Amino acid sequence: MEEVPPALEPPEGIMSNFINPPSIHYVHVAVAVSALSVSVVAVAARTFARVKYLKKFDLNDCALILSLALMSAYVGLTINTGRYGQGVHQWNVPLPHFMVLLKFMNILETLYGPLLFLAKYVVLRQIEAIFLQHRFHSFSHTGLAILIWLNLIFYAGLTLSIILACIPRSKIWDRSVKGQCIDVNAALIASGAINILSDIGILILPLIAIRNLQASRKTKIKVGAIFAVGSFAIIASIVRFVYTVGLTKTEDLTYWIEPFAYWTEIEFATIVLVACFPSFPVLFRSLRQESKRRWFSSNKSGSWFTGSKPQADERPEHSSVKSLRGHEGNEGHELEDRNSISMV
Repeated sequence: MEEVPPALEPPEGIMSNFINPPSIHYVHVAVAVSALSVSVVAVAARTFARVKYLKKFDLNDCALILSLALMSAYVGLTINTGRYGQGVHQWNVPLPHFMVLLKFMNILETLYGPLLFLAKYVVLRQIEAIFLQHRFHSFSHTGLAILIWLNLIFYAGLTLSIILACIPRSKIWDRSVKGQCIDVNAALIASGAINILSDIGILILPLIAIRNLQASRKTKIKVGAIFAVGSFAIIASIVRFVYTVGLTKTEDLTYWIEPFAYWTEIEFATIVLVACFPSFPVLFRSLRQESKRRWFSSNKSGSWFTGSKPQADERPEHSSVKSLRGHEGNEGHELEDRNSISMV
């Protein structure tokens, strides 16, 4: 029987271990599952708050849920890659397993562009709804539109380049097939650099808009703090870029792909949190008000024998709901700005 070769020749003095090789894939699985869990809870809370209390469900909600669905598929495939050697030194991976792993990696890279674009799209539309609702001809609104289109073009191009990385596609995972491939290393470095610039643009845009916001300084600080969480997405992008550069300089792909991959999932979870945070105050305030109303109702219902008459619930309508009803008359942009950020 012919001996199965390793995917990479081992260093001098080391024997390939196909039976039970040491692996760091468990770290990646833990990070991936944690990032997905946080994202699921955040999206569920955002959707619940918007549907129940704001009476709103639109294209942005669909985009975020679709992004989360793609992320779920991404994490599911990521967990499965451990069976084929991801997280293991490449000289401990049989060549047939490595070929299957390369196919999985290509699928994961294909999912990356759409899931990240959809999440960033929701963040940008969130910025528009809060800061730029009545400033369609402002510099910030123009910048936002440009950012959306640039992200769409970039991630669409990235996804297409990954799908067509080699012609025929089978050459992506089988180097013995004759054909042509693009310079994958150059594509990875370029996409990583552009991704950092995209994250920086998304962070700077709300900070510029806050300066012109007609609201108190306290409100501006609260709103700015929410979007400042996006700075961690920039950190994740930079760390991921560092590992990207390192990945292009090593032959031990199966091992060093791990930190590159889990920083991708950290970046995604951070962007999802930024998209969801503006809805959290609405959820918390509304739940607190409902809790108080139930408590008062229970006390009133038990007070009939004292002769006191239960009073009607005079709980004022939530400001976030009021903001959705539109404005009567000409109230001015200052009032509109306050209603736009009432959820914060």
